[in-house]
Amino acid sequence: MSKVIDVATTKHVLYSSYYLFNLGDKEGCLDRVNELPENVKNEVCGDNAVHIFNL
Repeated sequence: MSKVIDVATTKHVLYSSYYLFNLGDKEGCLDRVNELPENVKNEVCGDNAVHIFNL
């Protein structure tokens, strides 16, 4: 997750728990998200969606 954020910046990354099929390690991905600094985690887990989708 941190490499994606390094490339795309925190403003362009969203975390989603929806998987169309069994690909990857969604529990492991959530663990990596939870290890992010609190402000980054808040952006990735909700604040960005509010901004992007005008919620």
